[in-house]
Amino acid sequence: AGKRIGNVFVKKVKYSKHFLRIGQAWGIDSEVFDLAEREGCNEILIKDEETGKIYRTTFENYRSKSWVNDFGFGSQRFLAEKYFEIVNPNQEEFEWK
Repeated sequence: AGKRIGNVFVKKVKYSKHFLRIGQAWGIDSEVFDLAEREGCNEILIKDEETGKIYRTTFENYRSKSWVNDFGFGSQRFLAEKYFEIVNPNQEEFEWK
């Protein structure tokens, strides 16, 4: 589901299992998203363990451009990959444990 590190919500994923191909998007459980936002997170980092890419966006961007759907796994918010910035993993100052 992901976790909070400071004011950043981080989530590890695997492209082959977690990427929504129909919308070319990454998803976060709606309840988890709302909780992280209430707890003061203002940034989202999603790390694809298969490609090594790290996707970054703000909570504001995610909320305003995402859509909600339930594909049988509970309500999720999806944001198209094109709305993320891809960052260098060496720039991150925390461990992805």
